[in-house]
Amino acid sequence: MNYFTSDPISVEEVGIGQWKLLKPILYSPDGIHIIGVPPGFITDFGSVPKLFRNVIEGIGTEQDKAYILHDWLYATEYYSWSKAYRNVMPSTDRSANRVACDWELLCACQYCGVNWFARNSIYAAVRMFGSAVWGAHTISSVNETRMIYSNWKQFDLLP
Repeated sequence: MNYFTSDPISVEEVGIGQWKLLKPILYSPDGIHIIGVPPGFITDFGSVPKLFRNVIEGIGTEQDKAYILHDWLYATEYYSWSKAYRNVMPSTDRSANRVACDWELLCACQYCGVNWFARNSIYAAVRMFGSAVWGAHTISSVNETRMIYSNWKQFDLLP
């Protein structure tokens, strides 16, 4: 069973539509392993295309943690890494990683209580439009975000 930690989200606005995570968000996709989003990560929560805004809510909703998780997975281009999720190793196929990141968003939204229609609309939107964000990554931007994780010493305390 998947779950998020119950702690409320703690962020500060650092720019227009940009928020810095002040406390970690921990997510377990299977009830055993943990994916951690470290403090310091910058998110835009759900950047919802105008076409979907009548169906999909933005910031301040039950799916906020799922949005942050998805932003983290996209920014690192990792679906998994050894300490965070041991069942699936990172793929060298970037498109396979993107599909897995999007799927985890769908599962996390379901856990957060997002209704079937809204969460599948969110999933459809990231499948249709997420390639623009994914494709804009550079080796430098991905490595910079991964460095936030590498420097997060608290994570070593987790199982």
